[in-house]
Amino acid sequence: MTSEVAVMNRLAVALAADSAVTTAQKKVFNSANKLFLLSQTVGIMVYNNASLMHVPWETLIKDFRKKLGDERYDRLEEYGDALFAYLASKMHLFDREAQKRFFLDMVDSYYAKIAERIRRELNRLESGFTPLEGDMDVKRRAIYTRVIAQETSDWTAAPRTTSLDANAGRELGGECSVEINRLTTERFKVPHPQLGNEEVEALRNFAFSLVEAEAIAPLSLSGVVIAGFGESEYFPVLQAFEVGDVYGSKVKFVRKPVVRIGENDQDTHIETFADSDTADAFLHGLPAEFERRIFEWAVMAAEVISRQAIAQCTGVSTATAADLEAALEEVREAEIFKFVERIEKHKQENYVWQTEDAIYNLPKDELAHVAAALVNINLLKKRMSLSIETVGGPIDVAVISKGDGFVWIDRKHYFSAAKNPQFLQGRYGRKNTAEDSDK
Repeated sequence: MTSEVAVMNRLAVALAADSAVTTAQKKVFNSANKLFLLSQTVGIMVYNNASLMHVPWETLIKDFRKKLGDERYDRLEEYGDALFAYLASKMHLFDREAQKRFFLDMVDSYYAKIAERIRRELNRLESGFTPLEGDMDVKRRAIYTRVIAQETSDWTAAPRTTSLDANAGRELGGECSVEINRLTTERFKVPHPQLGNEEVEALRNFAFSLVEAEAIAPLSLSGVVIAGFGESEYFPVLQAFEVGDVYGSKVKFVRKPVVRIGENDQDTHIETFADSDTADAFLHGLPAEFERRIFEWAVMAAEVISRQAIAQCTGVSTATAADLEAALEEVREAEIFKFVERIEKHKQENYVWQTEDAIYNLPKDELAHVAAALVNINLLKKRMSLSIETVGGPIDVAVISKGDGFVWIDRKHYFSAAKNPQFLQGRYGRKNTAEDSDK
């Protein structure tokens, strides 16, 4: 996990990224590079997975930058297109056996999650104090069917990705048919009853959909953020991608909407990536997840109040009670809608608009301070919690403007430039000077 921020106004875009990387064994290292110069006026950040199927993003980006050379594009989006064209030329790094391994690891992870939920529900069924009546195998089978349907339906019904061939998941799943059957047997091997054909088929279709659905499975997700200026652009632009694994000869990815300062009256933009709850709370008044919970609780409370009010009415027939419930449902929906509108208006007036007004007038150095501060807020929250510190380390900060290009504000180094004159000579064609000695 990581914390990254982009802050934009008409003058420049500031990018900030922490340095924490967490291994599968929950070991955290605070020295990862996630923010890179891509061209004179373009920067790129990566988050979530530090590699694409075990090939480090840092290696891929720096090799892409080398291949890019002096090539410049009129629009920022073309740099994203060029990146994925470059990745398509490197398919030898992602052979079919590696694709199968990553696919099966992802399937196994999801199967384990589904099996664990089934196990918990079976335990609740059989650990009650009251004697259970009826056919227990029927009750257990009902849990299997319901849980598997609930856990798989969103993926199987989701829109299909356009970045891969239409049957990429089925082709890969067909090659891994024996392994998928083995995973199904191992993960759902319980003493009662065996999975039926319906459940087995649902699990297989789910495995295919992890590849073919538009969404990226969290286990394989990498975030890529490209920001800066194309040659013909005078205000900053940001393009984000969610990237999955490689399937067949293509990289699975989702292209996020382009943010373009200067269009549609948009003068500023602040966006957080990956671990961002604390920064979002600062910018919007409360975390997005907490806001969603508030809306859910408000709906539940309104429904309970309606039912209790009807129950308190004596002498009401069943038909009349049904009419009252229907009438109150309309009132509830209208009032909940007003409730949401009031919260949104308060949030915009007291948090969002004030922050945007301040960002609009910030000079380049202050944009950098804001971006770094928002990452620092997330870092502090992690440090003060009892969970793993998945945000940490030095914060790399860069500002990109049309006139000055890509400028580092804060940047960590794992080596001393004074001790490595060959690095500067090879990269910049010059020998190190006194100014380089502290890099």
